[in-house]
Amino acid sequence: MLKSLFSRARPTPPDMPPAEPDVLDPSDVNFFVQEFLCHRRYMRAEFHVRPILKLTSASVDYGGRSYALEIQEQGDCLLLTGDFLTDGIASAHEAKVVINPERGQPVVIEDIVRRQLPAYDDFTSLYIQIQKKIDPKLPDLDVVEIGSRLRGATLRSWESLRPSAKSYAGIDIVEGPNVDFVGDAHRLAELLPGRQFDFAYSQYVFEHLAMPWVAAVEINKILRVGGEAFIMSNQSIGLHDRPWDFWRFSDSAWKSLFNTATGFEIIAVAMGDPVRLPPLRYHEGFNEHEGGAGFQGSAVYARKIADCALSWDVPPEAIYQQLERSYPREITD
Repeated sequence: MLKSLFSRARPTPPDMPPAEPDVLDPSDVNFFVQEFLCHRRYMRAEFHVRPILKLTSASVDYGGRSYALEIQEQGDCLLLTGDFLTDGIASAHEAKVVINPERGQPVVIEDIVRRQLPAYDDFTSLYIQIQKKIDPKLPDLDVVEIGSRLRGATLRSWESLRPSAKSYAGIDIVEGPNVDFVGDAHRLAELLPGRQFDFAYSQYVFEHLAMPWVAAVEINKILRVGGEAFIMSNQSIGLHDRPWDFWRFSDSAWKSLFNTATGFEIIAVAMGDPVRLPPLRYHEGFNEHEGGAGFQGSAVYARKIADCALSWDVPPEAIYQQLERSYPREITD
């Protein structure tokens, strides 16, 4: 009798996982690409899968070959990992992950290279948050975009700026589509005399500015007090548009450009799109730095709090005349 009462009174553990179904719906599988590194003939993969499933096997498939992944539980997810020597990475952009549960049919996770998961990336998440904040206000905002030219080798990401803003001024050092004013970001106040804006935007331009601290002051000059700036650039990426490739920016670097001395307060900084930095020629100096981590993207969101009277007496032409050629029209130029 006592045993019977005890059996009836014992509750089911609340964290007991539900039984796995005979047919697994792929939409119920939360799949996250933590790392998918392809370099010449080497591939490294690390994926997270939720919920925790009982799997017989998992693999990365591309180029007609299948590469088996190791499976282990880690916290609240399954960790799928693998290091491989491959026949090459030419078709790695077509890679898919196949997971085989003990019960039910295989689940195929496709398009992993193009997969966008902004909730796991501070850089992308900040960009999306600011878009959601600014877009509804655009009809009341005077907007300036620094580096507005549409280029064949790059993608435009904020298409609503020009058609939706109260006014829009597109600035670029070279004439072209979506450019209203041709000029140098180091001389914004001269380029736009008497103009004041509520929002300044720049996408992957600051790394190409010889003196970005001057550009920060120039942005201050053309913003109204209370106006905001969102600047995206690079923290780790290969040289491009040479010799007009000058700088890289960590999240700490933005504090050197946008601060009380230049008339700004920083609202947020973020880095994202993580990358690995393997040496092409290994030597002892790379010991423990063989696959150093970095981030393709770095961004700052700042607000103008006061006018800035700082100046820099070095004209940009003093730097440009030392370069091998004028600014390229395209990345491939």
